[in-house]
Amino acid sequence: INNEPPNWYPIGRTVSGQLETILSQPDEYVMVCRPSMFKDDFRGTFPPDTVWIYSYWEGYLDRPDSEYPALEASVIKAGGDFVTCHTSGHIFADGIEEFVNDVNPRYVVPIHTTGRSEFQMRFKNTRVVEDGRVREI
Repeated sequence: INNEPPNWYPIGRTVSGQLETILSQPDEYVMVCRPSMFKDDFRGTFPPDTVWIYSYWEGYLDRPDSEYPALEASVIKAGGDFVTCHTSGHIFADGIEEFVNDVNPRYVVPIHTTGRSEFQMRFKNTRVVEDGRVREI
């Protein structure tokens, strides 16, 4: 087993020019990509044993305009796995508290939440800004 970290190709970066290297050593690479890259960058064929980790809500897979069912079929055709692993993007209060304590910001400005008072109880440096208002910090 190779304990070296994989080579990363971030989303939005084309792999053209690198494709032959990736295809010759696919177990050495990890990519963050979207379905359009399958056709454009991989010429419609995934390397053998590709694992695609799908982290969106699974309901998107069932939409009539979804590109993912065809992509899943292509991954399986390559002998790979299409794995669903939903990541919510939400964090629990203890995780927020740990993050804020680690970062130690001058101010905490809660946004996209209904729990402003919880922030005010946990962090004395919380600054609440009402929707539509501007506040200089």
